[in-house]
Formats: sequence, structure tokens, C-alpha cells
Amino acid sequence: MKGSLNFDYTKKSPVAFLPIIACPEASQDAYLVKNPEIGKVGGLRVIPPNHKLQVNILLTMPESDYNQNLGIFQVRADFLAANGRTLASLRRPCIIPELDINLRGFIEGTLPTACLKVVIEQRAEFLLGAGIPEIYESSVSLESELSLVEKLIWNKTKGRFSQQWCFTERSISSALTV
Repeated sequence: MKGSLNFDYTKKSPVAFLPIIACPEASQDAYLVKNPEIGKVGGLRVIPPNHKLQVNILLTMPESDYNQNLGIFQVRADFLAANGRTLASLRRPCIIPELDINLRGFIEGTLPTACLKVVIEQRAEFLLGAGIPEIYESSVSLESELSLVEKLIWNKTKGRFSQQWCFTERSISSALTV
């Protein structure tokens, strides 16, 4: 699942939401208010239980003096349930030249994840509203790892395809040499 992030800079730490299914927390996001069809899948479960998830956040930032002086900042991803409760939280410190942030280690439980909340946390030594990097554009992708049985099936089908390709290639090359 991929989507763009629109951070709300009116808060102490900028916040953006990626709705997976209907999420009441995301109703605060101005972009989602304008586009209500986003994230209205209903109560359907999108991510199967016991699947490992990886969150990739891509930030495009200017190489400004402000960003250079800021240095390190922290990105947090919260997995929210439909009732707004935080299921899990992943954090990672980031250095300004780093543009691709990978967060791993969340396993989907019995309660489905409804929304992904991404927060750029303010550095402690800065005053209110400072200590947050300047960002041109941001996007997020949420990837689910295949289970063992699904991996075996996937690898077997890839193996069959390559076997058929080799057999076809050999028969064509033998027909050309005759």
C-alpha cells in the first residue's frame, strides 16, 4: 500500500495519516476531509493477522542551512486501531541527508490496523515550532511480508516459470541448429 503524506504543521510535532480502513483519527487531516473516499474501505481487514510489516517513509528535503544545522531528528510511526487506540509505535532517529526511512518489527495482531500515523518529533533543545526539518514532499509505503506457505508457493511458481522458459529456449535453439 502506498500513499502520500500531508503533514499538519499546526501541531507541536507535525502529523500525517495514511488510512488503511476507516479511521476516526484521520478525519482531522485536511487532505482526507477534501477526499472522503480515501480510507473508506469499511470494516474489511486489509492486512492479514500475524504478518510482519515494514514501513518505508520517503522524505524529499531541501539542503538548506536550517536543515544542515538541525542535523538529527526523529520519525515515529504509530499503528492505530479503528477506535483510535495505538497498537504499536516504531521510532527511528534520522540524519538530514537520509531520505529513505525503514521501520520494521511490527506484527499485525488480532485487532486490525485501521490507520498509520506518522509524526516528525521536535528536538528537545529547540523552542516550540522549531527543531522540525523543512520537507518538500513525503510518501509512505506499507509492505506486508509473506507467510512461510505463501513464500513456498511464490517461489515454486517462479521456479516453474523459469523451468518452462529454459525448456522453451532449449527447444527453440535445438530447432534452429537442425
